[in-house]
Amino acid sequence: MSKVFRIFLLIAILLPLAASAALLDNCAVVRLKDNGGVDPSFGKGGVTLLPLGAYSRVSRILAGPNKDFLVFGENQLGANINEANVTKLSPGGKTDPRFGAGTGVHPGISYTRFGQGGSLAAADAVLDDAARSGKIAFVLLGRYGVILPEENRIRTNTLNLGRFFYADAGADPSFGKEGYVFQNTGLESFDPVAIKARPGGGFLVAGSGRESDGGNVLLVYAFLPNGQRDESFGKDGCASSPVPSLFSYGQATGLGIDLTGTIFVCGTYHTTDRTSRIVVASFTAEGRVNPAFNAGKTPGFLAIMDWRLTRVSADALSVVYRRTAGNRPLPALRGRRAAPNPGGLGEEIVLAGVRDQNFSGPGVMDALIIKLTPDGKFISSFGEGGFRAVPATAMDAGSPRLVLHALDTDSKGRFILAGCLRPKNDVFSGRAFVARFDKEMSFDESFARKGIALVSADPSLKFQSVTAMAGQEDGSLLVGLSFY
Repeated sequence: MSKVFRIFLLIAILLPLAASAALLDNCAVVRLKDNGGVDPSFGKGGVTLLPLGAYSRVSRILAGPNKDFLVFGENQLGANINEANVTKLSPGGKTDPRFGAGTGVHPGISYTRFGQGGSLAAADAVLDDAARSGKIAFVLLGRYGVILPEENRIRTNTLNLGRFFYADAGADPSFGKEGYVFQNTGLESFDPVAIKARPGGGFLVAGSGRESDGGNVLLVYAFLPNGQRDESFGKDGCASSPVPSLFSYGQATGLGIDLTGTIFVCGTYHTTDRTSRIVVASFTAEGRVNPAFNAGKTPGFLAIMDWRLTRVSADALSVVYRRTAGNRPLPALRGRRAAPNPGGLGEEIVLAGVRDQNFSGPGVMDALIIKLTPDGKFISSFGEGGFRAVPATAMDAGSPRLVLHALDTDSKGRFILAGCLRPKNDVFSGRAFVARFDKEMSFDESFARKGIALVSADPSLKFQSVTAMAGQEDGSLLVGLSFY
């Protein structure tokens, strides 16, 4: 074998591996048009690859003020050490090289670590234009854990925030201490899951915790625009709702705020008999238990105990407003305390999750949608008395198991679910999907193929999942893909 031929053979072997390595452990953003087709004008053929690093995922996409947007993610640096990253993309899907300069090896990507060891990266983010600096920025919610080697676990009991300028990702020195807020919750453990802008300014952070006596609790913390705790909210800036003792463990999964400032937190909790239930806690705008929610039973707290919903999870929560005849939603309330909910706003609390072992047979996981009134009652006119399950096989006949990551409503009020469809006996395969429905959860057949779009960054990848998405005013959809 000649030397030239050996070199040619080596190149032929290494080139496909290099191409594969270029995609391995990375993420992507895809833009879908209103009809569900890939927009070829975005990125390269409709796809922008993000070199976020090993074991990375996209966790949130936020639309910006100039038709650009931010993509939030996390990547693993080593054992139990993760890093938050933020990428700014132009309307055409190009990275902005001025963004995050000097914080990482890839131009256009900003990297942040909440602590030096056991960092668990970013949970969520929100845009903010109300801070003292007067500049548009984004606030990043993170968590930080202390490694306990003797117990072989990480103890996470801190709540961390960082505020960064939208233009270049520089830390805002007017926020907390040099742009960061680190707070010990005083709990045995705390897991923050969501941050949202608060009517009147500031932020709300939701999460779940475990107290020193082993009790579970759902919590909401309120912060002022400068990063200080709002001590007028709840007790010393925190509202809490104990989870009944029949649940041994679980976690918060979603946060919603209505136009009057009323707060809703959902979660999934497990009983000792290995069933799982959806729970919802509600608080007033002032951080007190909401007496109107589930009144007459357990005010401010609802555990959905329907026997048909015993192996379920809540993965997202949204507060949706429906316009009705002679009835228009209130404008957002800013600069003052929210008034009591006057009712009649066409408001729905929508929960999205997964139902296990149901319509399609044992071992199958289907999408689940639950609709509640603002006072915690099932909307009986929807589906089967307030809930509807959508079989995973209705989206892809060969993929009976579904993992749900995102719920959204677009500018036209249509529901969008996204996640991953998986074969029953292959844990290493998955197909990323986006499904669009009308308000009654019937497939929107004007979208992609009968309401379902199977999305891919590269057809050679065996596992792909939608882990974040953001609807645009023109009906298009930005989809964040995580894959390997």
